[in-house]
Amino acid sequence: GTSVSSRTFTVVVTAEDGVTQRTYTVVVRSPVTVTTPTSTNVLATSATLGGTTGNSATGAVEVCTERGILVAPSSLYPNTTSLLQYNGDGVLRCSTSCSSTGNAYTVSATGLLPNTTYRFRPYAVNSVGVSYGTPASITTAAGSTAPTMISPTSTSITATGASLGGTLVNDGGAAITAKGVVYAQTSANATPTIGGP
Repeated sequence: GTSVSSRTFTVVVTAEDGVTQRTYTVVVRSPVTVTTPTSTNVLATSATLGGTTGNSATGAVEVCTERGILVAPSSLYPNTTSLLQYNGDGVLRCSTSCSSTGNAYTVSATGLLPNTTYRFRPYAVNSVGVSYGTPASITTAAGSTAPTMISPTSTSITATGASLGGTLVNDGGAAITAKGVVYAQTSANATPTIGGP
């Protein structure tokens, strides 16, 4: 056969009579290569993750139909030998479309938990199947919101003292470093705060 391009070949078949010929065009397809896992803007509940799609293993540029990032908690995939798969258990698939290979891409992974380590892995899909890049890890930031308190309580009230409390319902994604009660005379401050009058 004669090579037409790096992925397309023309094959000429000659019949037993030595005269009749038929020409076929054969397209050789191979998986898309995926490389270079990247991570930026890693926040408490989201991160921008990426990879790079390139030429196929044969050197031919193979159009992909989907590419993106696979994400899962490290508790499910504790080391890089426990590789994330396209339909793996507990895997979040953040995908984006693609019309051709050979460039970098990013996706936004949302709904993550604060202060949590995640494994992520670039992937790409074409007519041959799913290709994977090297896995990497991120740790989301601690939550930046203030803790949420409800249900103030007061018991054992006497002329000179009382037992005061409340209920913590949300730590804001970060460890609690101090807790207690602030109080003041209602006439001076009906909604007391730390450092207030």
